Amino acid sequence: MAEQGKTVREAIFVRDGGAVARSRTYHLTQRYQVRHEDVERMISAQHGLCVVCWDRPPEHVDHCHRTGDVRYALCLPCNTGIGQFRDDPGVVRRALSYIEATVEGYDEVEVPEAELAELIRAEERLRADFYAKVSRVG
Repeated sequence: MAEQGKTVREAIFVRDGGAVARSRTYHLTQRYQVRHEDVERMISAQHGLCVVCWDRPPEHVDHCHRTGDVRYALCLPCNTGIGQFRDDPGVVRRALSYIEATVEGYDEVEVPEAELAELIRAEERLRADFYAKVSRVG
């Protein structure tokens, strides 16, 4: 249970009068070459939500296992799920097809090409803006 008045992330990672736990800072700089402040900016740009489910607070830095590049901050279930799919879009598409075929009452939403293109451009701008502001460590 988080301390009263704090988010789960704050209760886990903030210690000693506001200082970020040394192990969190060390982990971020060693594994992802980013600072805690960079991750907090990314989470703020995501409006405090996981970019996959839009339902939970993001507490895990997601990265590409092939390149090591930081992508976004995700909640544990979404980060674990993507890892279980091995970062393979083909596996994710097959899983989606499976769900669509087996879940009753699933309604596919049609997104116009122009709207889809704008969503892709917005995501690319968000990612470019993050990498322009991030302070790489090491």
